Amino acid sequence: GDSCTAQFKGKGKFYPGKIAKVNSDGTVNVDFDDGDKDRYVDMRSVKLEDDDDDDDETDTNDQKLEVDMKVEARYRGKSKYYPGIISRVRLNGTVDINYDDGEKELGVKPEFVRVLEDRGRGRSSKSPKKRSSRGPRVGQKCTAQFKGKGKFYPGKIAKVNSDGTVNVDFDDGDKDRYVDMRSVKLEDDDDDDDETDTNDQKLEVDM
Repeated sequence: GDSCTAQFKGKGKFYPGKIAKVNSDGTVNVDFDDGDKDRYVDMRSVKLEDDDDDDDETDTNDQKLEVDMKVEARYRGKSKYYPGIISRVRLNGTVDINYDDGEKELGVKPEFVRVLEDRGRGRSSKSPKKRSSRGPRVGQKCTAQFKGKGKFYPGKIAKVNSDGTVNVDFDDGDKDRYVDMRSVKLEDDDDDDDETDTNDQKLEVDM
């Protein structure tokens, strides 16, 4: 019952009609709009009308393609999919892809692309936002270098300054102002995360 265009007897021009039957050998019977009928038509001689439209719609609507998203794409429009990462999304909806094997392709149509991972997960792995919400807080325990040098001493955050630095009250009674976050380790972060945390906070300052 699908609308299609097909070549009569597999030759020449494509004429509108509809699929009357799908045969077990993969061919189809076609009833043409002008009243002609053709049996056992090879699918190479048939174009399904609503298939193309539907595919375009679902691809572009359901998959919002974004930079750094892991995808598989049909390299140069061929049938096989290859893994890669979107390097750019263009205004016309096409994308540039850096394939895992080192190849690059520009202006790939979205219908040749399928997303490999959940969009939310892809973003959060790169985004420092989550971590930076755990940035320094007044009263938070920390260790910090006095005057930005040497050993780290225990203390707590006395103030968070607008330029991203902090004032620290050390446990031994010393105080230090405008301490760069690279000289501060926040206590309630996991040891493994210390490096990333300070990096993320530094990002915030730079921005």
